[in-house]
Amino acid sequence: MGLMKRLLFFLFCIVAVFSSCQKDGDANKYKYDIDYQVGKSYTQTFYVGSHYIVGGIPLGVGYYITSICNRLSFDIKEGEDGFSELRPPQEFYNDVVRKNNELKNTEHKYYAIADYSFTYDWSGLIDLKRVSEWKLVIGRMEEYVFQGKICQHLVVVEEL
Repeated sequence: MGLMKRLLFFLFCIVAVFSSCQKDGDANKYKYDIDYQVGKSYTQTFYVGSHYIVGGIPLGVGYYITSICNRLSFDIKEGEDGFSELRPPQEFYNDVVRKNNELKNTEHKYYAIADYSFTYDWSGLIDLKRVSEWKLVIGRMEEYVFQGKICQHLVVVEEL
């Protein structure tokens, strides 16, 4: 009987080790600790941080879109070049907002994420292009230290 318990414990330990390795691999899927260099091209995951109403005639909508590392961002307004390609579809984003309004859990939220390619420059992101479809995910913000500064990044908990 003792041998059987040891064997089961050993198998349990092996499964636990492989499970934790898989989780670590998934966590590294979304890079947040990139040291961006001027003039270099990157592909990074961004999420919609917020949306807003653009005043004027006619009224429009704008989106504030932030990198998963929270160190890069851009905003795009209705009527600007590239608006329809860079922003999430309106109904998709409305669904994200509705789901977040229904949430009881304050630690996790729904996020709209997509990958963008760009060239990094001090003045902003150059040659910005969305290179993936929008996805709905559940995530939370988590602190990390980058070059001596405390930052927050989006941790994707589950892709839906």
